[in-house]
Amino acid sequence: MDRSRKELYVEGTRDRLFLTWLLGQRLHSNALIREIACVELPERPGGERGRVVHFAELLGGVNVRIRMFADADWDRVLERPVPSRVWLTDNRDLEGYILREECLDKVLSLGLSTEKITASKILKAVNQHGRRLGATRLMSELELLDLPFQKTDVAKYLTVDADGMSLDFQGFFRALLQNAGVSLTRLSELQNRVNAVEASYAKVPDAQMIHGKDAVAIVAVALSKFGLDQKEITRLLWTSFECGFVESGSVLGTVETFLQEP
Repeated sequence: MDRSRKELYVEGTRDRLFLTWLLGQRLHSNALIREIACVELPERPGGERGRVVHFAELLGGVNVRIRMFADADWDRVLERPVPSRVWLTDNRDLEGYILREECLDKVLSLGLSTEKITASKILKAVNQHGRRLGATRLMSELELLDLPFQKTDVAKYLTVDADGMSLDFQGFFRALLQNAGVSLTRLSELQNRVNAVEASYAKVPDAQMIHGKDAVAIVAVALSKFGLDQKEITRLLWTSFECGFVESGSVLGTVETFLQEP
């Protein structure tokens, strides 16, 4: 009813607080950033992200200044249509904004006061192993397996030595299938499927393939000698982001403009 009002709906608290901090005093007095949980909607597949997309679908072409900002997930990679009201993160998910060399360098230099490891070396491990794990997640999506990645701690299968970081992928994949109740007689078949997916999507940029939580787990293992757990690494990375990192022409930049203009 209030034509001067505008609202941006996001998946959760992290998204809302990140954008609120990012805009600061630039957030227009008529603009609100709200979590989708405040909207009464039926349960949808895909959790809060699914609810964000569903709300956009329900609004359709109604003349209101309401937009959504959600993780891209696999929609961009698989070229799935999304409602025009929905802006997808520039990378696969919100964590993609902190997976940059400047953020890691800040954590190492100011947070940990160390020169024993470089941000570029850590990112190399993130891209190498994160991409493999991303292909596994994409295979699960394509095959409708719904593999329990949240219940399978990839950190247990990552090791660091003088040569860098290695991933016991077969051990991880075996545990993933066991946790899903999938017979290990399918291990070889599904592992070949992961290889095929990885090859088919080889030209997709790392930022669109790597899941933020996998990336943070890899960073945490790389920094395990400092006695930090994954939650602490996540907090350090988020506090390392700077407003100047928002790139011209990015989706995040578009969201900023929407929230600060009348």
